[in-house]
Parts: sequence; C-alpha cells; structure tokens
Amino acid sequence: MPSDNDVLTLRELCAMLLLHPTTVYKALRLGEIPSFRVGTEWRFRADAIERWMAEKSELSSNIRKVAHSGRNGEPRAS
Repeated sequence: MPSDNDVLTLRELCAMLLLHPTTVYKALRLGEIPSFRVGTEWRFRADAIERWMAEKSELSSNIRKVAHSGRNGEPRAS
C-alpha cells in the first residue's frame, strides 16, 4: 500500500483498485472519487483514497446489515 504522502497516477490507481481506466474516469466525472488535476492529468492522494475506500466499505457493510434485518432492525425470522 502507498504511504500517506504518495500521489498516485491514474494508472497506479487503476492497478491498486483493479479497475479499468474507463471506470475511474466515470467516477471522476461524477465526483465520486477524491482527486485533483495537474495540468491535464488526474492525480490521487494515497491517504485520501485509503479513507475513501474505508468509507465505501463501511457504507456497504451498513447497507448489508439493513438489507438482512427485519422491521425495526430486528433479525428476520427464518
């Protein structure tokens, strides 16, 4: 994993996330991924990406919990 001070290129980010560049460009257009530009090139701070991944992971975990719960947060009867 990159250190906190590292700045990633688009290619490095794609390799780290195992994503196709088109997928990353789409997320960039939608403002879904923390980034900044240097001229015409996109860059990504490693620490910001790691926080973003943790937030996304926590959010999906919470969504799964809600989806598997019954009314009022009680477990569903089998």
